Amino acid sequence: MTLATFSRSAKTLHPAALQQLYAALETARKIIVIGGGFIGVEMAEQISLMGKTGQHPFEVTIIEMLPHCLMLACEEEFCVQAEDELRRMDINIMTNSRVEALEGEKTVSAVKLADGTSLPADLVIIGIGAVANIDLAVKMGLDADPRGGIQVNEYMQTSDPDIYAAGDCATKFSLITGKPSGIRLASVACSEGMIAASNIYGTTRKTMGALGAFATKIGNRSIAAAGLTTSAAAKEEIEVIIGEATAPNRHPGGLPGCTMDMKVKLLFRKDTGAIVGGHVSGGESAADMVNIIAIAIQDKLNAEQLATMQYATHPMLTASPLAYHVMLAAENAALQF
Repeated sequence: MTLATFSRSAKTLHPAALQQLYAALETARKIIVIGGGFIGVEMAEQISLMGKTGQHPFEVTIIEMLPHCLMLACEEEFCVQAEDELRRMDINIMTNSRVEALEGEKTVSAVKLADGTSLPADLVIIGIGAVANIDLAVKMGLDADPRGGIQVNEYMQTSDPDIYAAGDCATKFSLITGKPSGIRLASVACSEGMIAASNIYGTTRKTMGALGAFATKIGNRSIAAAGLTTSAAAKEEIEVIIGEATAPNRHPGGLPGCTMDMKVKLLFRKDTGAIVGGHVSGGESAADMVNIIAIAIQDKLNAEQLATMQYATHPMLTASPLAYHVMLAAENAALQF
């Protein structure tokens, strides 16, 4: 048996389906999104776009308690770029702000912040994370805790070796640090599901741990990240060598669709040389570049290996082969070892 009972919102205003949300948007004007992670940012962007193309515009505000949106996953400079794109879409951003209460009688009328500020609201969307759904596992007598999820080993077996668990409901550990991890992503869930399904027929596959690999598009900018940020590395007391590269994502740069300032930032452990993080900002190829970085992290590649790898390039699709972003950033890091 394999349990895949997903996760559920850590806190919800309404257990509403999308149709209920659409119905609420028909009369709402002032919309507040609590949480500036990927879900909150993408929801705010899409609602703002709906307002611009519909009968009436929305006044959308994101409230985030950290100094920047997306800061748990992305480098600060790229978080700033994301916020710039949101502001260009007339989305208000309130960072370093903590929500204290939702105000109103039968329906919400305002959001009260910890500093006493009250923000009028017709609709509030909460995107502050999720917790593992362990109800069935607890009823079955399996080891589980509300914060981490259903306890599993590297083969995705629960405390009953004949029962497996995978995805958001299962405990995770970081691929990089080995410590417990709260990462819940579809990519991680799919990997765990494949491991669990295979091991039902014989325990041959093991999880390497969870790796946070993200990609999003906000306005005209694509932003992607894998592994640690510089601040996360510092908290883990991992000293890193940083390699950066900024170049057009077409060659020559005057071609249609070119992003002149596409940037890649790579983080390598100073002690072992292994890559532990990578961040990309620019055109839509950011997602594919970060997948290269994610594979490199999983295989513990170093700067020399990434700098001398052979990459596919095309004038309309990528930077010049002499300035391919991942290669050039790795080379700039390799020179520092």
